[in-house]
Amino acid sequence: MEASNLEQAQVFYNQGLAHLKSGNLDAVIECFREALLFNPNFAEVHNTIGLIQFQIEKYENAIQLFDNALAMNPNFAEAYNNRGLARSKICHKSEYSQVIEDYTKAIALNPNLVQAFFISNHI
Repeated sequence: MEASNLEQAQVFYNQGLAHLKSGNLDAVIECFREALLFNPNFAEVHNTIGLIQFQIEKYENAIQLFDNALAMNPNFAEAYNNRGLARSKICHKSEYSQVIEDYTKAIALNPNLVQAFFISNHI
């Protein structure tokens, strides 16, 4: 992928984050769409859209987006953490091993993810 495409994707992603902070979801969607046109494998975009889906309680959609982000970047600690959180909202206790696995992977990749550490020790 050309460096100029990656740079342009990052610009649109950053603009989308700014719109997210201001609550303008239509602008967020447009910026993220543009970012993905320049870089379809932009894991951070998929992760952030997953967080938006999580906030509106569309947990299955969020998990799919976190899965996408992890397929693009298997070392994306925050995406493991986020997927674990989304899974914990909808899974049965018998499936908590998947949640713990996500949190464990998140902690291994980024020991500063206190949320993952705290939750994995209290499930």
